[in-house]
Amino acid sequence: MFDVVVNYYHQPGYPALVQSSARLALSCYQRDPLVTSLWLVDGSAEADGCFARWCENHGIQYLHAGHALTFAEAFNLGARHCQSDWIVLSASDIYIPHGFFEGVQVSLTELARESIGCLVPALSSCDIPSQERCGARVREVGLMSLNLNLFPAAVFHAIGRVPEQYSGGYNDIAICLELKRRYLAIQQLPIKVLHYGKLTISQGSNYAFQADQTRFFEAHPELFSARSHCHLRLDRFQRGWKRLLFQTERHLPLGRFRITVQKWLWRQFG
Repeated sequence: MFDVVVNYYHQPGYPALVQSSARLALSCYQRDPLVTSLWLVDGSAEADGCFARWCENHGIQYLHAGHALTFAEAFNLGARHCQSDWIVLSASDIYIPHGFFEGVQVSLTELARESIGCLVPALSSCDIPSQERCGARVREVGLMSLNLNLFPAAVFHAIGRVPEQYSGGYNDIAICLELKRRYLAIQQLPIKVLHYGKLTISQGSNYAFQADQTRFFEAHPELFSARSHCHLRLDRFQRGWKRLLFQTERHLPLGRFRITVQKWLWRQFG
């Protein structure tokens, strides 16, 4: 039912922890009986024969394009091999708990399938503050990170997959915008998942944040706010009373207090 694509990147000199994290992430997925297929996409410049053999010995499909890939390109390469109804994209520093996908199935009984754009869990560490808060029930959110994402396969292909114009930053925001444009909801699951937190960015990626940020705001100048956390107009991702709430914080004076209020609002209501 669930095809899982794990993204991996390595360079000479990176600590062994990067590959160890990927192996642990893969092992967590492999033990779940609801995972139909499991793919490790190596976006490194050179294929890793030792890691490829480890994957083969554990029944995991190892993919390498013959050259370096960005975060988005690697995800899309893996997704093209997926055949199930659900495509799951995962960073290599995500470790799902036992029974994760069974919990996903339970949550799906509460939702209208035709309105689902993406499912995300709560994470132990996340750049999107609201995704660190785990609720008691499924809840709709305005923003999500690209760390562990469950897409209906038809939706994933309809939105054009992961946008490849960004190396690893703002891909998630661009996806949120496209889902919003199509009136599809991002639903956060009442399940907490362990995220190592910035391991893939600090050690295991070819991520170029500044270039991605410049490119994103050139394409979406209406979303830029020099006064806001992450420079994003957070109110543009909300609806109804939540949108009004996020608009009020824009009138607070600049400084640390404003940023603190923004993060609190984002964590509680984002």
